[in-house]
Amino acid sequence: MNLLTNDWHQLLPHPWMEMALIVASVLCGSMIGIERERKFKPAGL
Repeated sequence: MNLLTNDWHQLLPHPWMEMALIVASVLCGSMIGIERERKFKPAGL
């Protein structure tokens, strides 16, 4: 639990933290997009 409450920027050096956040956001967006496409629903905002 302490891992979740600490400053995440201490876990990884500066450029790697931003890269990890970008990768995580792309993966989450892709999963949502694929799920919506499978159900033939528009993405919307």
